Amino acid sequence: MVQIGKQDGTTTLILNRPKQRNALDAGVIEGLINAIEEEAQFGALEMRRGFPAAINTPVLSQLVSPRLALEFLMFGDLIPARRLYEVGLINRLVEGAEALNQVTQQFVGNLCALDVDAVRMTKESHRAARNMPLIDALEMGKLGNALIAASGRMDEAMKGYADGKKS
Repeated sequence: MVQIGKQDGTTTLILNRPKQRNALDAGVIEGLINAIEEEAQFGALEMRRGFPAAINTPVLSQLVSPRLALEFLMFGDLIPARRLYEVGLINRLVEGAEALNQVTQQFVGNLCALDVDAVRMTKESHRAARNMPLIDALEMGKLGNALIAASGRMDEAMKGYADGKKS
């Protein structure tokens, strides 16, 4: 179960997880829940106090263009959630706490239904692929598929896919 709560103006995500092994227990949720209420605002506010945005700088340098990252970092302005959505820093923009809770519940439910090892391996591959040329990333994917096929999991997955197509 996921609960969204506000205390002192701060939105908090509370995950009440069952004890069985699932995607959340494996720690694969980091950075994935990315929905926010439309009226939310964000900013690298360190600059307002005269010190560098030490954590936001490396994060934004990896996620947006250099000019946009510097704009967000240097001025220390509050940035509306809509703007962050437009530049791809937020996946889903929703109106109100109820809609946010619904979207988050659905997202977490979908994530928990996935195979924990497949999620972990996809995250690891994604991280590695972001730091290599496309041709190398494709080779890594090909080798990953060969390992999966050798383990027998590919056959299981294809059978499950075929069974799903029949129903």
